[in-house]
Amino acid sequence: MDVAIFTMADYLRTGGNYRLFKVLNFLPKNKYVLLIPQNKKFQLINDIRFLNNHEKSSFLEIVNSAITLPPIKEGALNYTKYAYMVYRTAKNWARL
Repeated sequence: MDVAIFTMADYLRTGGNYRLFKVLNFLPKNKYVLLIPQNKKFQLINDIRFLNNHEKSSFLEIVNSAITLPPIKEGALNYTKYAYMVYRTAKNWARL
């Protein structure tokens, strides 16, 4: 793994989230690891299933291969604690 990518994307209706998956679609699979909270991952999978284009299967493959993190709770303090947990997880994966 060369890059750890964390996202809280739970739908593709914004340009930034859609572009993230377009870029990941072109990166070699062994060069990155995607980290995503469990609750966001399930919402994202449901949203991707409604796509009616050729990217649907590749986007689902990217999300299904992502490292599932514990669900994230709303709130500034929770986000700060979660960021540290994401850092530790990425650091551990970098060692593999």
